[in-house]
Amino acid sequence: MDILLELLGYVGTVLTLMSMMMTSVVKLRTWSAIGSFISMVYAIICGAWPVVFLNVGLVIINLYHLIRMRHNKVLFECVRFEPDERGLMYFLNHHMRHIQYCFPGYEYHPKKDTDAFMVFADGEAVGLLIGTREGSVLNVELDYAAPKFRDCSVAEHLFVYLKEQDVTALVAERKPTDHNQYKQYLTKMGFENREGKQVKIL
Repeated sequence: MDILLELLGYVGTVLTLMSMMMTSVVKLRTWSAIGSFISMVYAIICGAWPVVFLNVGLVIINLYHLIRMRHNKVLFECVRFEPDERGLMYFLNHHMRHIQYCFPGYEYHPKKDTDAFMVFADGEAVGLLIGTREGSVLNVELDYAAPKFRDCSVAEHLFVYLKEQDVTALVAERKPTDHNQYKQYLTKMGFENREGKQVKIL
């Protein structure tokens, strides 16, 4: 019983610490709330009331911010950019280090048939999709969201915009095995393996 109780305390602590490493604010608040709740239960069993009050406060604070974020709607806007437009190049240069972490070896070489779409959240540039179009199909070269917007909300709004631009399907050029998180993202966003290609029907 003592071992299980001690293990419970460690689980709460580890989850709280892990939450601090998450770039998504939603995930940070969620896992911090879970870790604090487990730590609170551990402290109640141990009779450590100062620790109980601390974790009760943390749970309330995290839940408050999660509810607030859910009700405060972010205004997303999608804008098409020319392949060599300065705003696009600035965004790429600013985020290139993280882009290359997510997509090792990626380099941007704009061509005449390159399509670039940037997503803004309350006026801040937070996402970018680059590809080439073949009819109503867009071959995706890069699909990137800034770290604090990695909860798929950027892609959801972008897909709606692309559908309005008569894009009927997306084809991911980069293999999902190149980056495990990208593989998970493709699956979550509804991409399917069709003849060796990852395809999303809009």
